[in-house]
Amino acid sequence: MPSQSTILLVLVAILVLGMAYVAFENFSKSNVESTRDAMKDEIASLTREALNYYNRPSHLGGGGFSFYKFNDVRRKKVNPRGRKPAKGETLWESENGVYTVVATAKDSLVVDGVGDCLGNDGKNPIWVRVSSKPTTPIFSS
Repeated sequence: MPSQSTILLVLVAILVLGMAYVAFENFSKSNVESTRDAMKDEIASLTREALNYYNRPSHLGGGGFSFYKFNDVRRKKVNPRGRKPAKGETLWESENGVYTVVATAKDSLVVDGVGDCLGNDGKNPIWVRVSSKPTTPIFSS
């Protein structure tokens, strides 16, 4: 028959492991949410840049009321890791993910962002999309 101290030691070990598991799960979820929020901020910045490009006359390096060549605009890549976008050409890359122009038209632009960390399901990466018109961006994630 096990002694009382052995039983107590086993119960304490189980309790500590359970608390460590709960802490790890909470940290993982907050990491996913903070990365998603950072990606939304970055994609909103790209959308503002696209709207400035749209409104700038073409003889000043803008689109002249068109999004068609927005992906040709040169911008500094932050912390490039050589990652490949899911589809389209890489628009911008940061420590949080890769942003890609998926579709352009005269009066609309769609940008996808694929994150580095996995989402809440633990299988698929974080994904953020913005569809932008000259007046209003529409986010989805």
